[in-house]
Amino acid sequence: MKKLSTLLLIAFAFILGLTQCKKSIDTITSAGPVGEPVYITLNVGDGGKHIVYPGTGAVVYTENDKIYVGNKGLYIGTLTYHDGAFSGTVYGPSTEDYLHFYFLGNLATGDITEGSTTSFTVNIADQSSSLPVLSYGHSSTKYIDGNTTYGCTLLNQCALAEFKLNYGNSGAVKVTDMPTVATISFANPDNAIAATGTKGVITLNSQSETSKWAILLPAADATATTVTIGGTNFDVTVPAITANTYLAGSSAVAVDNIDYVFTVNDSGKTVHFSHGNLQYTKSTSTWSFMTNQYDIAETEGNVGDDYANQDVVSLFLWGANGENGIAPYNTSNIYWEGNVLGSNDWAIKANAANLDGHDDWFILSEKEWSYLISNHTHGWSTVAGQEGYVFRPDGNNTAVASSYTKETWADEEAAGSVFLPAVGTRLLDDVFYAGEFGCYWTSTSGEGINAWSMDFDKSPMNEITIQVCEDMRNGGHAVRLVR
Repeated sequence: MKKLSTLLLIAFAFILGLTQCKKSIDTITSAGPVGEPVYITLNVGDGGKHIVYPGTGAVVYTENDKIYVGNKGLYIGTLTYHDGAFSGTVYGPSTEDYLHFYFLGNLATGDITEGSTTSFTVNIADQSSSLPVLSYGHSSTKYIDGNTTYGCTLLNQCALAEFKLNYGNSGAVKVTDMPTVATISFANPDNAIAATGTKGVITLNSQSETSKWAILLPAADATATTVTIGGTNFDVTVPAITANTYLAGSSAVAVDNIDYVFTVNDSGKTVHFSHGNLQYTKSTSTWSFMTNQYDIAETEGNVGDDYANQDVVSLFLWGANGENGIAPYNTSNIYWEGNVLGSNDWAIKANAANLDGHDDWFILSEKEWSYLISNHTHGWSTVAGQEGYVFRPDGNNTAVASSYTKETWADEEAAGSVFLPAVGTRLLDDVFYAGEFGCYWTSTSGEGINAWSMDFDKSPMNEITIQVCEDMRNGGHAVRLVR
């Protein structure tokens, strides 16, 4: 990690890149009479968002970030970030000591009290939604009565490490047997932030399907440990970690994981599924994949009979490529003869947008869907509250559970399982059977006004059917791309 004059470390832009709003500074109220209150300002330079740049390890700040202040071995107050500086009230600072500053990003501190807290602990085990920040520095001079403005250099007390997967995976990735608890010490600033010795599992932060990141606490020796993906363990070695270690690129921790694929014909052709259904946002004219496999855009409730004004859509007509003003999300009743660009239009759009960093997306044919159904373990399930159908990848014959939470599905997804939500179907402006019925287009045209689709549903008597059949091309169905 580079040494910067303001601050080093962590939290990804796509997590904390929120709309900024200017708020008044919170006044820190003492829990008791611990000394004369002093309002101070700490200048740290950069303004803007609290973002980590994995390429450099640099951090800038966002509104309401907190810095905890120590003096003479005690916690004496908290500073809050606003308009380019941290400000707040500290209680009873002594001129015999420096002001000690601790920046911990979004980590929860628990109960701490001005004038009595000498240390507290933070837990860094779950880094899935944001990476923690563990930085420390003290003022360049000891506290001076009457001086309310200070500056300092905050330096990270941990490492930023990339875990590079051999094969991309969108599910949860975890590393075991790593220090997960740190002591924040006001009493011993020479050892301001240190691992307690507690070891556990760190859930990594995902920057892409192959690039996973974590903050690691210092460890004197290399650690032979395991990375867990979907219940399967892969041996890795994490080198000795010191404060300011930066492991990335050629120095990243290599994870030689399994490539989970689906064979779709007798010749052994294999594919990877996109991490969600295809969707189109009319207001921005952009194509994208849904964030989660269980997401759906349209329901009977949110569309009603006004589909033309639905901004985010995912139930497309077959074979509409924009010719004659007809778009895939159009509500026209026209039946298309011939293929035009056919369903390949969707893949062309996805590849032009380089979705998920790939430009080789396509749609399974009728025969490939039929092979998939016949040769892979599958079953109806509820995932994160959404009804739909689960397919297992090659070599996984474990029965599909009747339901999964977001947490349990993360492990299934990491093990390569694919979920197709029961999106229903659309005719003109009306959406039908969302949550009960799934219709997914194939690339195969049918007789006359028809094309082939893969359909599944569950009857009121829990009788489940899945088949590949011909549907009218003017019906709105979902699209799940593969590469």
